[in-house]
Amino acid sequence: MSKPKHIERFVQTLITQHGYEFATYAMRLTRVPAHSTTFSRIYNIFYQRVYPEYHSQQITSKFATSIKNLSNGKHNFISYCNEHWKTPTIKQLPNNLIFNESKFRYEIESNNAIKRIKIHNRLQGDELIEVLVNLTDNDVYTNKVTNAKSQQKKYINKPVDESYQHLKKFDYKRFPIWFKRDDCNYFCELLAQGIEFNQACEQACYDMYQISNFDLTPCTDDEIRKISLKLDEIFKEVKNEISSLSTKKKSRPLQYVYLVILDDNLIKIGGSKSSENLEARLKDHHSKHPKLRVVSSEAVQEYQSVEKVLKAAFCSKFNVAAAQYQDPKRTQDLGKGEYFSIKRHSHHEAELLFKQQLDILE
Repeated sequence: MSKPKHIERFVQTLITQHGYEFATYAMRLTRVPAHSTTFSRIYNIFYQRVYPEYHSQQITSKFATSIKNLSNGKHNFISYCNEHWKTPTIKQLPNNLIFNESKFRYEIESNNAIKRIKIHNRLQGDELIEVLVNLTDNDVYTNKVTNAKSQQKKYINKPVDESYQHLKKFDYKRFPIWFKRDDCNYFCELLAQGIEFNQACEQACYDMYQISNFDLTPCTDDEIRKISLKLDEIFKEVKNEISSLSTKKKSRPLQYVYLVILDDNLIKIGGSKSSENLEARLKDHHSKHPKLRVVSSEAVQEYQSVEKVLKAAFCSKFNVAAAQYQDPKRTQDLGKGEYFSIKRHSHHEAELLFKQQLDILE
């Protein structure tokens, strides 16, 4: 299996089998809501632990790409997180945040808002203005001092030369690292109103991102160690699952997975231990659907594990038809598949998704 295909398979297996666990641990380590690039960075660390030969692979779009492929374009990263994991999400981080792989988090002072507030709390008067001037583009503005004060106000909400105490108790370690300039401005406005720091964090998170009850407390060293061990276990489990499938592929007789159209609005994903007279057997099993047609059947080593991945992919893309259709012979071998409500104009799309998933699993 080529490296890109192996990585894609690993990510999709992680998402479908352990996605919520991974998301929960990644958010806690980084103290950032579900974010595609951040998840990919955490993934890179633990993937390289189980596959050190892929150490140079630093792709930050793994999760977004895999979710798009997994759902055949139905979902992007945010819609998938919202629908399947119910996690808080953000689209973007502030520019130039530095990710520290050894600590599994972004460096606090790489956030421009935090950097500027620290400067404001450390310096006063002309010394403060001089440093703020040096933070701006000196080639653009004619009045450097006025511009520096204006830029700073966009972060801290109040004029630079006003004396205000609400920033003096700023808790940098609890500040949402994903807050951009406008978020920080609103947050500082809440502080200026006398709202306590932690409460201001909660209100700003909700008002700006509709995120509530997000844990902003820094991870202790012991908590980081425990989460790291849990993630190591998850990644080893995914590796073993993939290795097991590869081993079985070499040693076990072939079985089959199939995509069947029962009628214009109903399809089925299923498996069988034999392809002999498959369509005839399916027509006999589903005798109330005389238009039944096998669109595709593919050889696999163990159809149940492959069928599980196929079902997950189809659930991400199409509506499950369990409420509309119950197989009267569900206990039999050919009755153990999954049914989906897919209209006729989308049958070709379903076939492409079926084949695409099997290509990834090769």
